[in-house]
Amino acid sequence: MHSGAGSAMANDAERYRWLRANGFSFAELATRSDTYNGNYGGELDDAIDAAIAASAKKGDKA
Repeated sequence: MHSGAGSAMANDAERYRWLRANGFSFAELATRSDTYNGNYGGELDDAIDAAIAASAKKGDKA
């Protein structure tokens, strides 16, 4: 993830692009208990970041 000026928007954009590239819609994400589980705000960001990290470890490009 990015740090510094504008990092919050850059991180949000990266999360959005990852979600889109992996075929997620908000409706789908909201119903996936393993990813969403009622989390909001920073907790949801953390869940997405963890999914991005896990896919990177598996060698996924998106």
